[in-house]
Amino acid sequence: MNSLTRRIATAATGFGVAATIGLATVAAASGSTAAAAPAAPKSERVVSAAVAPAAQVQQFTAAASADTDRSAFVRSLPAVREGQRNEYVLALQVGLKLRGYGLDGTGYFGPATKAAVSDWQRKHGITASGLVGVQTWNSLVGSPVSAKPGNPQLSPGGTWTYASCDLRSGIAELGELFGTSAGLNVQSCLDEWSRAPYRGAEVTAVKAIQSRAGINPSGIVGERTTNAIHVASVLYSSNCRCG
Repeated sequence: MNSLTRRIATAATGFGVAATIGLATVAAASGSTAAAAPAAPKSERVVSAAVAPAAQVQQFTAAASADTDRSAFVRSLPAVREGQRNEYVLALQVGLKLRGYGLDGTGYFGPATKAAVSDWQRKHGITASGLVGVQTWNSLVGSPVSAKPGNPQLSPGGTWTYASCDLRSGIAELGELFGTSAGLNVQSCLDEWSRAPYRGAEVTAVKAIQSRAGINPSGIVGERTTNAIHVASVLYSSNCRCG
């Protein structure tokens, strides 16, 4: 769950708690002996709480708070090894960098990445082979895992929609982590729920992510780029010691 999703879920949960307390207060005032209705599951509370601002806020909050099965996500990650360059190596480096390893997030699995992986494996009771398989991924991926954002198929100069805020949050996090961009204001997605231009610092950040992940650095946010940002964001959220 990335920082944007956490903020939405926290706010929405607060609404849900307030509503539950309100029901209990009304019941007490009326002298009713009926027990207050049990709190709804988290996902239901989030959807209900989002009704007040606008229908589109409700839709996005429900999507942003949806969690996929963690074990399924881990199983979907391929094994990676020395000599490879792809989005999964980049995600691995994100996770290890946030755990104190001096990796630059090049997307290339070289000797430095292998040494970091081997050290991590030794410290977590995994055979220090330097090969990243299910056990190693499992040790790096936390829970819950946010749902993969929809692919906007967006070119530079186009416009984001409110449904892409989670993806933009991932771009901002990775851009900040690797120092490839500055001034990405993802908070505006939360505040305005409006369409926003895809240009400037975000395009620069996306191109840097693509280059590191072995994707043609066109700046076009297509399916593979969306996946690269999502997987790296999951590793970021799992290992970031954020407040």
